[in-house]
Amino acid sequence: FGSTFSAAETQRPRSEMMGSRHLITIVIVPALLHAVAFGAMDVDNSEASKQAPDTVVEEAVMLTTSVSAEIACFCVAFAMIRFFSKAHSGKGTPMRQAGKKLCETTPEPATTLQAWRSHKRTGPIRGQELQHWADRVIATEPKAFVEEFIGHFVETSLPDDALRDGVSTLMDVAEKAGQAEIVEAVMEAAKERLGVVVDQGHAHRSRLSAHATCGSEHRVEELLRQEREQAADGTVAVSSLAVVVRGYLKAGKIQGAISQLREMVRLGHKIPPRAMSELFAAAAKAGIVKETYTSLGGQLQVPEDAVVALLDFAFRSEDFAFARDVEQLAKDQGTALKREAFEAMLKLYVKVDDGKAIEIFQRMQSAEFMPCEGLCRYLIARCADSQNVRLAESVAEHLRGRQEMSLACYKTLMKVYALNGRYGKACELYDEIKQHGWEPDAVMYGSVVKFAAKAGRTDLAHELAQKLEGGCIRNYMWLIRSAGQDGDVKRAVDTFRKLQSTQPELVDVMAYNVTIDACASNKEMALAKQLLEEMRQVYPMNLVTYNTIMKGHCVAGDLDSARRTLKEMEEAGITPDAASFSCLLSGAAKQLDCKETFRIIAELDRRKLPLDSYVVSIMMQLSRKLPNVRDAYKALSILDRPDVLIFEDEVVFNTVVDACIYRRDYKHLSRAIDGYPSSKVRASVRTYGLLIKCCAILRRTQGCWNFWDEMVDRRGIIPNDVTLGCMIDALVEAQRVEDAVALFRDWKTKVTCDTIIYSTLIKGFASIGDADRAMALFQDMRTDGVESNHIVFTALINAHAKNGLMKRAEQLMEEMDKEGCKPNAITYSTIIRGHCVRGDLSSALQVFEQMVDCGFRADAVIFNTLLDGCVQHRNFDLADELLLKMKNTKVAPSNFTLSIIVKMWSKRGDLDKAFEVVRSALEDSTGPKVDAQVGACIVGACIHNRAPERALEIFEEMKTWPSFDGPDNNTYAALISGLPRLGYLRKAVELTDEACVRLNTNPGQDKRLLAPSALAQLFRALRCERVLQELGPSLAAKLRKAGMAVDDKWLAQ
Repeated sequence: FGSTFSAAETQRPRSEMMGSRHLITIVIVPALLHAVAFGAMDVDNSEASKQAPDTVVEEAVMLTTSVSAEIACFCVAFAMIRFFSKAHSGKGTPMRQAGKKLCETTPEPATTLQAWRSHKRTGPIRGQELQHWADRVIATEPKAFVEEFIGHFVETSLPDDALRDGVSTLMDVAEKAGQAEIVEAVMEAAKERLGVVVDQGHAHRSRLSAHATCGSEHRVEELLRQEREQAADGTVAVSSLAVVVRGYLKAGKIQGAISQLREMVRLGHKIPPRAMSELFAAAAKAGIVKETYTSLGGQLQVPEDAVVALLDFAFRSEDFAFARDVEQLAKDQGTALKREAFEAMLKLYVKVDDGKAIEIFQRMQSAEFMPCEGLCRYLIARCADSQNVRLAESVAEHLRGRQEMSLACYKTLMKVYALNGRYGKACELYDEIKQHGWEPDAVMYGSVVKFAAKAGRTDLAHELAQKLEGGCIRNYMWLIRSAGQDGDVKRAVDTFRKLQSTQPELVDVMAYNVTIDACASNKEMALAKQLLEEMRQVYPMNLVTYNTIMKGHCVAGDLDSARRTLKEMEEAGITPDAASFSCLLSGAAKQLDCKETFRIIAELDRRKLPLDSYVVSIMMQLSRKLPNVRDAYKALSILDRPDVLIFEDEVVFNTVVDACIYRRDYKHLSRAIDGYPSSKVRASVRTYGLLIKCCAILRRTQGCWNFWDEMVDRRGIIPNDVTLGCMIDALVEAQRVEDAVALFRDWKTKVTCDTIIYSTLIKGFASIGDADRAMALFQDMRTDGVESNHIVFTALINAHAKNGLMKRAEQLMEEMDKEGCKPNAITYSTIIRGHCVRGDLSSALQVFEQMVDCGFRADAVIFNTLLDGCVQHRNFDLADELLLKMKNTKVAPSNFTLSIIVKMWSKRGDLDKAFEVVRSALEDSTGPKVDAQVGACIVGACIHNRAPERALEIFEEMKTWPSFDGPDNNTYAALISGLPRLGYLRKAVELTDEACVRLNTNPGQDKRLLAPSALAQLFRALRCERVLQELGPSLAAKLRKAGMAVDDKWLAQ
């Protein structure tokens, strides 16, 4: 069938075959004659060499004989060419007129048609020359095509075979151009004017090909139907299907081609590899490779060349999931991978740091495809970007085994080690290079000096610096800078003094600046000033010098001296730059002086200096450290400036997201997540961990999955234990514990699961009250050899305490002590909570006293646990005592403390006190933040105390509170269930409508559902007030549209 498919592409006329014979005559015959002649001469020469001629005459004779043989060969070959040319042209065909001399010039014809008419006067045109002109004319003058070429055949005397070949060539050209009408016209003109009748089968295939090439699917199906009707077996010939497939591929009708290929399979024909390869080539041109591959559904055999094309597409699009699918399909179908396939996979998987690339590299060698040195060097170079050190080392070891480890490969591997901070390994490569006896160039020597300095191999660094004869000041700079980074000021100064004594001509301002920086960065300001005075005797201070001195003062905490240095700089006529103010900003941030940092930023704005990445990083770090929440949010507010770019650099992006996560800054977290897909940030495994954590805080669980899939499937990055822990924690927080367990089982054998991951899952089981599964996972943890700690035991104790299983909880605490895990404040808090759940406040207080006796300071978590128990069981006197004790011990209340106090005053019936607590918290910038939970509690307090007007008033007010993350679904539920009891039924319905919209306005956020109990009470009230028929159906429709469950029983009259 392969020959049929090839024949469908083109039918070679006899003239082409004659051209091939001419080629054989011209090239092979002279070569044979030459070989025969020189074979004889070689024999003669070998005999002559035995006689050892030693005269010039004999050598001259041999040279003359050689030249004569060359001339004879040429003459015989030329005579044979003339003979065959005459024999071929003598069949009634006149010889073409001799061309004009090279010195003569002929003006270029204005059009292709004119050029053709000029050229055809030289004689009959046939074979490849005919096809060339036919292609040109049909592309520019299709209307003249038939008359020009059929007319040319009529005018020239050609043999019948030549005429048939010529007509066939014209049909081929017309069908490939998709000109079905011209195909018909050629056949008709050939019959009438030349007497040439085209074979019906050939004519049918030409029609099919022409219509398929122009994309006329309707006409193609009609021709195929006619063929089925005329065929004895009622089927279409495979040659017909082949030309249709080729035509459809040219027309970009990929699905049409696939349907015809499937028809071939149905008829029991084997699809040629070439057809599948051309299918995917056309799909690649149309940009629908994956769609084409998916539509096949693995039903058709994918040949080796097609696999190469698919894997190359996966490499270029960095689609790891697609590469794995193609590789698996090839394996399932038994398709062997070619060298190019292995190379495409290697170039793809080298971009990530996992074991897949190493596996493919080994399989490639097992398949006896030896990677060339160029490919190996490419792989090592790419390992520098992906930090895939293991693959780089495997490739280098392979080259060493083949004795092909070149100096260039050593250079590249050295870069991989350096970019991964493994400077010691880079230095070891230099030792290996010396063993080979190779001499690195000056650039490589300079790099090794830098690596040696960073690796702490001072002796090697000095040795290489001397070998370079100090030729590059940069080498000394690295030595000095490295010493400063290591905190070794003496070594830095000694290196500088050595430079002064050995090569004083190299000592310049830069050398002084670097040495001064090494001193200033390590708080050796006295020595820095001494060097500064020494430098002033020779060189004036420049901008870098002043910035370095400012930096030293800021490191020492002397911000006033830094400002004086800035003033001196300006008096010296040097304009400060952004780095100058960054030094001041860093010093102010170190002192947690929020006002000073914003004064410096205002100065930057006044001078129209940009807020660079360094400024943004300083402000993000400051926001984490500031004790005042409002000041922290003010530091984060610089992210609202249009000139602050957080998506240009991964480090800055990570710093911003990390700070916003720490402060639960929902607004800026949302912006970061929404802006990431179109940003320049190329996420690392750490970045993905932060993105997942960010989505978890924003309650976008699907967003967590999207980032996980992007990391694992599309980019092929293997998560580390931290990123896996972030994903599991996100699922646990979203109450999707079963999904978390499934993910844990999938990755348990691929990623080292530490204590934190196990404790997170145990906390998940505790949250759903499943103490048995928590204990089972604990036993698995021990079996896997993972060490327990106080976090794991605390999670286990919590799983039992939440269910009131205090006896087992106390046993776990004893077991914890036996294993050397000391309980912390959270462990005691968990036990206290368990007693409070059971209403046993006396036991809870006993544990509290025991904790204090053990030397633990009661924190807000402990007090909150006790307070909540007191409020739940209405022991308000004990609650007052705890609040007083909390104040006396200077334990800062949290937002959870606020919510408990609000509930306490609500149960005491003092609504004014509850409001006073909330108002005070809103006014106090240093206290706990009023969050959605506090908002729900104050609204619930109003409903509980039968004050619906105050509930609605505070509800509308809280929508305006700054950085408030409510109202949440609990707040709406309190109003929806409580207002109908207080005569505000229609207002409750109105708020339900609002909740359907407001609770789910953020795209990607998890659905926040109203409590079914609250909705049931609302519909019950509608029924009691006899307005269920009026309001119920529309309300139910809105709730269902918002993803909330509505029981049909609620709508029953």
